[in-house]
Formats: sequence, structure tokens, C-alpha cells
Amino acid sequence: PGYACLALLELLLLSTPNMHLQVFLALSLSVLTSGELQRIIQFKEGKACVTGNAPDVFLKLGKKNQRPGRCKEKCSLDEKCEAVQYIAPRSCKLWYSTIDQMGPGQPGTFCGRVKTKIAEDAALTNPPTASPISTKDFVINPYTKCATINLNRAKVLTQYTSRQECQQRCNKMPKCKSFQWNGKRNSCILIKYKVTSEPVKQEGEDRVCGYLPKTIVSASPTKAPTKAPTKAITKAPTKAPTKASTKAPINATIMCTLKATLAFPFDTPNDAPYHGYNSEYMEVTEGGNSDDMCSYLFSDILPTWCTYENSDPDGDSAYVVNLDDNYYDDKDILTSETIEIFNAAGRTFNFAVSHYFFEADYYPDEWKDHAMATVLKINNESHESQNALSADGWSHPVDIDTPTHIKNQNDEWEVNPDYQGDFIVTVACDDNCLC
Repeated sequence: PGYACLALLELLLLSTPNMHLQVFLALSLSVLTSGELQRIIQFKEGKACVTGNAPDVFLKLGKKNQRPGRCKEKCSLDEKCEAVQYIAPRSCKLWYSTIDQMGPGQPGTFCGRVKTKIAEDAALTNPPTASPISTKDFVINPYTKCATINLNRAKVLTQYTSRQECQQRCNKMPKCKSFQWNGKRNSCILIKYKVTSEPVKQEGEDRVCGYLPKTIVSASPTKAPTKAPTKAITKAPTKAPTKASTKAPINATIMCTLKATLAFPFDTPNDAPYHGYNSEYMEVTEGGNSDDMCSYLFSDILPTWCTYENSDPDGDSAYVVNLDDNYYDDKDILTSETIEIFNAAGRTFNFAVSHYFFEADYYPDEWKDHAMATVLKINNESHESQNALSADGWSHPVDIDTPTHIKNQNDEWEVNPDYQGDFIVTVACDDNCLC
């Protein structure tokens, strides 16, 4: 009866589509080499796990973790987990035995089985006899923590179980300069700048702050001159410059910062003009180079010229959830993205905004969320005569009669080719940071 009651309650919960980019749906948390077993969970949206057994673990996800990826992560970290089901917004069930099958589920339901396979990243060869464990020479003092961590330039991970794993992850990230490990919480913080450490109590679980030492550049020793110069300078230059140069050096560094914000044009979810869900995201590249991208997807390895921040520490896009408060209390969400570009003088950047298409058009007769769009605003933070590059910002067009999805001949949802959800703004700055 208890499980039947829980199932009935879950059927009444709102079906929240996945706000995350699904390129990450296949989750593998272990660092593997060829020949090792790899656990893979492939979530299927719109599918429910069908089994005669009650779940071995029933979790209610926290307010900031209401997404399928968090539920899947719980299963990935539990070696006994064989199947997992997420029902929006907060239900997460784990089974320690295989499920019978997957059946149709309401929107916002995900079911996944755990599969194992042998990693095939490279041919099996004898390992090097003297390969180094780490190529970064960290300063590591036991029972310390890193002082004053700026979480806008750091990432918190919880899937590791040892200080060595945390250190290796930092070692493999080109931008990682420091790390902090807390064994009690299994918390690994990767930091993109050099820090200092401070002591903590020398008891309990392992706690460590590791950081790269300051680099001292010195020339290699050379041979001493064979003999002193034969002649001293006979006289000083005849004339000093008549006046100081009026121009700055050609290669002088000019402070030039751009700040881009992607947000919906209202302050709270209840201010949204329509009910429903909408998610859009921003990606920035320099000129024609698409290899270095500044966005949530690359927040682990951002280019040196930018920072990424979301108004929600767990957010991955500009996202709005606006529901009828008479039926769903405390489910509304509103997040935004901010990217800062540094040293932009003399450079060109492309700001691409894309609409994230969910699997279906949920409740099309009631919700008109397709008629909402984010606004991209870009400010010049460094030029005295220029601030906002556009007073109103930029958005893609919306039309109440042009939904995000349409039904195909098989009565299945597909993306509407007439929906224009993407646009690019190109910003070129001159050498004086006028953009």
C-alpha cells in the first residue's frame, strides 16, 4: 500500500522536461583504460521502468537538483544499482535487480538500465615502466584547506573517493592550478588559479589543499665572458630627447572587457507572460576559431579569455519554469547566464544563442511557452563612451502561431522547421576597445 500510494502521488506530479543538453546522457564517472569494465546508463525519456519489485532506494531530490542527470548520478555511484527511474520534478528510484521491461511513461519520466562493457579506447599494450603519476608538481600539506575559494572560477565534484583521484582530475585539466579535497564529504574542488592554504583540525578524514608553486623564471647558466671589453664607452650620447613621446607603446595592453548576459525579460517566473518551460543557452567563440568555446558545456576547460557564470550554481542555461500556482507550489524556476570576455581589443567574437528543444511540445493546448524568448545583452565595460552595444539587446523572433514542435505523419513530435530559435551576434572591437 505504501508504494502504491507513492506511485499515485508521483502520477500527480508535474512532468518536467530535461533542461540539460542530452549529449551528456551517457554518464561514465570512472577514468578507464582499455580492458576495464565500464558502467553505462542510457536514459530513455518518456519511458517508465516496469518491474514487480519495489525500488531498493527511493530518493526525493533537492530543490536545486531537480533533473534526470542527478538521479542517474546516484545510480552511477552505487555499485549495486542495476536500474534507475526519474519522474519530474524530484522522484528518483534505484533498483538493485534488473527490471522486466520499459513501458510508456508520462512526460518527464526517464528509465535507464545499467550496462557494462569493456573499454576499447586503445589497443592493449604493456604499460610504460616508468610513466609518471602526475605531471604537475603540487605543493600538498595534510590537514589544510584552500583559502577564499572563488566558486565562479572553480568546480565542485562529488564522484571521487580519494585525494589521489581529485589530484589526477586537476592534473588532467589544463586550466586547473589548485585543488581541495575533503575526505569526510568526498568533495573535490578544482580551482583555476593558484591559492594559498590554511590549517584545519588534524583529526578525522583526510583534508588537503594542493596548489602549484609560484613559477620563478631564471635564465640557464652560461659561460662567463672570456675577457673584459677592450674599450670603455668614450662619451655619453650627444643629446637627450627634446620631449617625451606623445604616443603609448604600440604593444601596450589596453583593458577591454565585454559582459554578455542571456536572460528572459522578466524578474520572476510569475512575471512570465505564459505558463510552461523554456530553455536557451549561449556559446561564444573567437573569430573563425570554434575549437575554443566559452559556454556551460566547456566550463571545465574554459578559454583563458573568458569566464562563465549561471545565476543558479547548478544551472546550465537560461531557463524558466512558470506553472499555475493554484496546482503546483514552489516549482517555478528562473535562471540566467553571464559570460565575461577579457582583452577584447583588436579581436572579434561570435555570441551564438540557441533554443533547447525538449522531446515534445508539452500541453500545447494550455501552454504557450514557445512565444517566450531570451534577450542577449552585451556591455562594453571598459570604454568611456560606450556601454550597451544595443539598448534593447537581441532576441530570436517568436510567433504565437509557430510552436516549437509539430506532429509528423506517425503522430510523433518533431522539431518545427519554421521555428527560428537560433541567432548569432558578432562583436568586433578595435585596438582602443570601441566595439
